[in-house]
Amino acid sequence: MWHSVSTHSVSASAHILILDLIYSWFILFVYTFELFIYLLASFHSIYIWPAGDIFEGTFNKQGLKHGVGRLKFADGTYFEGFFKDGLFNGFGTLTLSDGTKYEGQFENGKYNGYGTYIRSDGICYEGSFQDGRVYGNGRITHIDATTKSEGVFEGNRLVRRENSQEAVELAKKAKEQASRMKLNKSKAKSLPH
Repeated sequence: MWHSVSTHSVSASAHILILDLIYSWFILFVYTFELFIYLLASFHSIYIWPAGDIFEGTFNKQGLKHGVGRLKFADGTYFEGFFKDGLFNGFGTLTLSDGTKYEGQFENGKYNGYGTYIRSDGICYEGSFQDGRVYGNGRITHIDATTKSEGVFEGNRLVRRENSQEAVELAKKAKEQASRMKLNKSKAKSLPH
């Protein structure tokens, strides 16, 4: 016995087959892209942005800088240390284009914790930072190295004089730890300091 098949049902079946094919290709593309991001995260990479910034290190699955790396901005500013989800995080060294240098702890892309900040004119602050600013106990050593201001700071202002030796020692340890956060020298061949 023969059954009649309407052209309408064949047409609907063809559309479903085409949609199924498109969906399958889309899923294949998504998995391929995820594999690419995984491989990118797994290997040491060098990426150059159109503006001239250069990053050497690894990326996470979202394609963000993650792990130990080096970033040189087009203006000459330079960071070497740990990245988390695209931001400076953990220990690192940031050298600005004018020679100003910060070595210590970062959180969410800002100075946070303890560190040493040396301005291009030689004035040095060792101590605590919060949200990218001098904040808490620390010590400023002026250019002549004999004049020192020590105590509690808010921003660049000394609000109370007191012994801050513990904060200074923590800043020195953070600086030492930051200096260890370097790329493996066998990998770090491409970015000039």
